[in-house]
Amino acid sequence: VQPGQTFSLIRKPLASNRAVSCWGWFHPATLRFGANDFHSLALQETWEEVVAAESDTPTELTHEAVVVANGTAQFYRNGQTLGPALPIPRAITDCDGTTELG
Repeated sequence: VQPGQTFSLIRKPLASNRAVSCWGWFHPATLRFGANDFHSLALQETWEEVVAAESDTPTELTHEAVVVANGTAQFYRNGQTLGPALPIPRAITDCDGTTELG
């Protein structure tokens, strides 16, 4: 992984516009979701909600995790929290389609 590089770990893109996500977990420490809630409008990436912890890009292999519960997202790296639990501004909803890994 190159410093500053962002990529998806797991995501469910919209079938009608694969550039945006119903929900997705990205590296480093980012959730993107909610584009499906605007299905009747011209889809834009800016309509996704983004919740991200401040995090550097590790140069070694790490164990990444996120726990979404009670209206918050808590990111972890190697068992240590990456900052405080972050509020999720609205519900994460699902949509039809295929889930992608990586």
